[in-house]
Amino acid sequence: MQRRDFGDALRAADEVIAQHGLPSATERRLRARLAAAGAAPRAGRRAGLALAGAGLALATAAGVLFALWPRAPHALAGLRVDEATDLRAGVEAGETVRIDAGRASLSDPRWAGRLGVEGPARLRREANGVRILAGTVRIAVAKRAAHQEPVRILVSHGTIAVTGTRFTVVQRADGGAVTLEEGAIRFTREDGSVVAVAPGETLAWPPPAPAAPPTPPAPAPERGGTAASPPRPLAPAPRPAPPAVPDAGRRVAPPEPAAPPPPEKPAATAESPETLLDRIAVLRSRGRYQEAAAALGTALRGNLAPATRERLSYELGSILTHQLGDPRRACDHWRDHARRFGAGRYDREVRQAMARLGCEAPP
Repeated sequence: MQRRDFGDALRAADEVIAQHGLPSATERRLRARLAAAGAAPRAGRRAGLALAGAGLALATAAGVLFALWPRAPHALAGLRVDEATDLRAGVEAGETVRIDAGRASLSDPRWAGRLGVEGPARLRREANGVRILAGTVRIAVAKRAAHQEPVRILVSHGTIAVTGTRFTVVQRADGGAVTLEEGAIRFTREDGSVVAVAPGETLAWPPPAPAAPPTPPAPAPERGGTAASPPRPLAPAPRPAPPAVPDAGRRVAPPEPAAPPPPEKPAATAESPETLLDRIAVLRSRGRYQEAAAALGTALRGNLAPATRERLSYELGSILTHQLGDPRRACDHWRDHARRFGAGRYDREVRQAMARLGCEAPP
């Protein structure tokens, strides 16, 4: 069992008391423990005894808090635990957070936002957001500047792009829904279609199946009888007229060939980085990781802004590392990424991925 550090407990207890105060039950037990230890200095004692009594009181109080205060982890798979109530949680496969019971307020230092989670729930940290696998999560994201990429919340049937808002996501085994409280979000479905959600609206997934076309009515019987009359015979089709024969000795010019149609202009295939990232998120939600990696590789060969190139390069390395599990390609990519961007925006994540894969440092 890992030994707990008493000094760390003192500092943690001081922070918790300053922020939340003492629970009533803990305060009663603390007072009883202090009274039993004789922590209150008696009148008439010398100053040295008073200081010793105060030190004993502090040590006793810290010991009681150390023993009685409910303990919660400081982080879960990279998600910081800001607040917790009766929390029972763990981490699956090193990256999936499992909230079995209780409530927690989580945050990711890479994007300004908070996740209010109540168990049972499961979620996983992503490059610029989080994937909700099960449960109810209340999300608040600070408003993003125009040049900042939106936060992306991945769910079973699409991706929610967030530029600053408050909303609640419910994810079930067979689908889910998002309810927007304020701000603006865009939901990209698996087929690539985008739906804008307004405040107060709820959008569910998957979308309902289209209604079956109506059955055409049966033809009504003809008048004059109850049974349908036999079909009338069709009139014979007229014979085509014989081709005209030119007069003898008259020369007929051959018909001029038709002009070829003008060549069609190729359709524009370039897509904005925003659209590409939405498409990559959809491909990842479907498990089509090879296709997502190929699309990112093609985009990286184009003319991109430095910040966009760094983001797409990181996304490609993340897929090679975590989804495709290809150490050779991933290490080659991360070394090239480090040479190009140095200690850039994703430096910590890149170094962690290279250490996990055992990649050699770039020359």
